[in-house]
Parts: sequence; structure tokens; C-alpha cells
Amino acid sequence: EYQKNQGKQLDVSILRPKLITETPVQNSTLQNTKPPAIGFDLNDILIKSTQGSMIIDYYYKQKKLNESSRSLLVEIIINDLIKKNRTMTIDLADNISNAIVKSFPTEIKDVYFLKDFSCKAPKGKVYTKYFNTMKRLKDVGLKSTKKTFEDKSILSRSQDQMDFYSNENESESVELTNMLNDEDLSWPEIETIWRKTDNFRLKFIKENNTSSIFKKWFHYTKPLGYKLVEIDFCHMYSKFKNLSVKFGDKSSTLLNIFDNRVKDSGSKTLLQQLKESNNLCDNGKFLTMLYLLHSLFIPTSKKVTLDENGKKSTIKFSIRDSQNTFILVAPTAVELELIINKLKSQSNNIQPSIDVCFKIFHVFNLEYPIECSNVWLFLQVYFYEISTKYDKSCSLVKQICSELDSHT
Repeated sequence: EYQKNQGKQLDVSILRPKLITETPVQNSTLQNTKPPAIGFDLNDILIKSTQGSMIIDYYYKQKKLNESSRSLLVEIIINDLIKKNRTMTIDLADNISNAIVKSFPTEIKDVYFLKDFSCKAPKGKVYTKYFNTMKRLKDVGLKSTKKTFEDKSILSRSQDQMDFYSNENESESVELTNMLNDEDLSWPEIETIWRKTDNFRLKFIKENNTSSIFKKWFHYTKPLGYKLVEIDFCHMYSKFKNLSVKFGDKSSTLLNIFDNRVKDSGSKTLLQQLKESNNLCDNGKFLTMLYLLHSLFIPTSKKVTLDENGKKSTIKFSIRDSQNTFILVAPTAVELELIINKLKSQSNNIQPSIDVCFKIFHVFNLEYPIECSNVWLFLQVYFYEISTKYDKSCSLVKQICSELDSHT
């Protein structure tokens, strides 16, 4: 009887009606759009696959897909494309992603296919899986190798959304800026002048190097310089959200996501300690969760270096590399001070505040550290609610944001 029921579950005639039916709005929209790529039929691919049929059943029971089923879904699709000798193109990846979202409405298209402004190579599970699979096949000689060239150019973040000259007279700004050289100015007076010269200063920052910036605007280097960074950041992004408030609201949901997604053994141990701790202060919990984000957004970037003989070597960053460029951790205060002094001797900049550090990146138009760029992007997009056209988009960031929003 069990075998009969299993057979019914995978029967095509039973599974096909389970596929999502179109609403009248979808019908009218589809009539005015181009049809999917010739020869690609997601429903047919899934129904003909035992695992594909199971994914359909899972979705209709759970009303959503988990990460394992997403990966399996993409693997089934890519295997079918390779079997049929289909070549991946941007249009095909786009059509596949549209078909996935149409059949599984709770899914996010950007997870499967994403092409943003900052890079020419698309991202997402579909595009990435196809080329990773093809690379493995080429490595073992099952597919022919063709030379490809990739554009490595990097676009910097820019304050292009601002009007640098709005409501600000340049000659007046120059005069006010010169007043900042007066050593008798009180700090409140400095802040007042600072607010009146925002656009003039941000334009200067965009067009000059760090040395010139700190020479002209030397108050940044004062003990209260972080307050001036705050003034500039608030001028650039007037509607940003408070990191700590929103992080606190979403902490329990984020813990559940860690439970489901974190695989690294050391991070799993830390997560368990966090959940079992009864005497950890709020700041301690906050920093621990920030630390765990690096095991969620595992670094995928690589760095190519040349030794003294001109030999290339590729560095693949680890979870620990990502964590160490984000938060300094030491067993005691004495050891932490030793680490900080060592960094100072190496002329490395140190900024202990996550919030101020984030704002420095934006005010001074700096790139996020490559080791932990997706962690910073996640904080920017979800908790600060800031998006720019220069963001190097990440499908996993989109997915985690969606999972956080789905648990209100």
C-alpha cells in the first residue's frame, strides 16, 4: 500500500495540477511579454525528475522552499540544460528565474539571477551553478575549453545621489571653511560651520585623496571627529534607519536563521554558547551575532598576488579572515591592547565602532574590505535601509533579507 501511495505522489497527472495557476493579472501580463526561451519548460523538467516532483510536493506542503531544495532545484535545471547542450545566456538565466518565481511565488528572483550595475558578470544560483558545473566538466576533459576574458574593473561607491551645490554658495563655503582654522573655536561652533559646508566638503572628498582631505578638514582627526562624520553621513542619507534598534528587533529571527544555515563547527559552538548564556550583556550579544554573520555570509572573493619572482598565487578568504577584518577578539584586555598596538605600528587604521566605521566607508567613499564585503552590504541594505546603484549585489543577501522580513 505504501508503494502504491508513493507511485501516486510521483504520477504526472497528479503533479501537474499542483503547479501554480496564473491569476488574471498574471495572464494579462504574460500576454504582453516575450515567451520563455525556446525549449525550456520548467514544469516538464520537474515532472520528469523524481527529485523535481518531490520539490513540488514539498512546496505545496510547506508553502516555501528551504535552501537545500533551492540548490536541488537549480541542479536539476542545470543538468537538463547540459544534457540538451544548451548554452547559458543572460536571457536564458533571466527566463529560468522568471519561471521559478512563477511556479514558486514565495521565491525571490534575485536569488536565482541578478545582474547589477557594478559588474558585468551576472550572479545568482542559476548562472553560477551552470558555469561551476561546466568548469568541473572541463577540468576532467568532458567538455572542451574555450578562453574567456573577464572585466576586472571595480566601480567605487559615489555620492552621486546628492546635489553638491544645492542651497550652498561656494564662495561663502570657502569663507566658512577658512574660519575652521581659528583655534579659539568651540566644538559647537565647529559643528555649526560643518553643517553649513556639507556639500562643499563632500565634493572636495570625492575629488581628492585621503592625505589632502585630512589636511584641509583636520577636525576629522580630533577626538570628537566621529561626530563630524555623523553630520556628513546624515546629510548624505537623511532617511537611514538605526542599526542597533532594528538589529534588536530582528535578533530572535536572525538566531533562527543561524540555526538553519550556519555549518562551520566553530561558529555552531559559539552560537550554542550564545543561546545558553544567561549573563551576557546586550552589547555582548550584539557583537557575538555580528561575529556570526561571517559564517552566514561566507567570503567568496579571491585575491591574486605576485611574489618577488612574478609567480601568481591565489588567496581564498576564510570565515576567520572575514571576522578578523571586522572585529578584534582577544581573551583579555591586555592581549587586545597588544593587538591594537601592533596594528598601530603597522600604520593600520583602527575604528572600534561598527556604526561609525560604516559611516566612514560612505562619507569617504571607501570600498568595504573584500574579506567581509557581503557582511557590510547586508548591514547597509537591511538594517540601515540604504541602497545605491554601485552596490555589488549578492543573491544570499537578498535571500536573508527576505527571510527576515517573512518573520514579522
